[in-house]
Amino acid sequence: MNITPITLGTAQLTMPYGIANSSRNISDESSFSLLENALVNGINTWDTSPTYGKSEKIIGDFLKNNNQPEVIICSKLPSIIKRYGERITKDSIKSIVSKNIDISLSSLQRE
Repeated sequence: MNITPITLGTAQLTMPYGIANSSRNISDESSFSLLENALVNGINTWDTSPTYGKSEKIIGDFLKNNNQPEVIICSKLPSIIKRYGERITKDSIKSIVSKNIDISLSSLQRE
């Protein structure tokens, strides 16, 4: 599978973000429609983050309900320094990163 030249940013799935979405009440159906349109138009690379509201969960539900289409999901971690401070140990960082990856995979319904 190839990374498409255009990546869909999914912050707008659940929160007001960007010039095309100023609404605070984005329905799951609208989010599913946006994801479906992306696939129909050949955009199979999606950017997300656990800081984007429930976008990872919506993506996971969409994929599960649509026979797991092949997509490349790029997700980010929340800021460790902002949350835990600068004096955090390497072992703590490893544990936090691992835990956050597991949470994202669970939300995305991915292995």
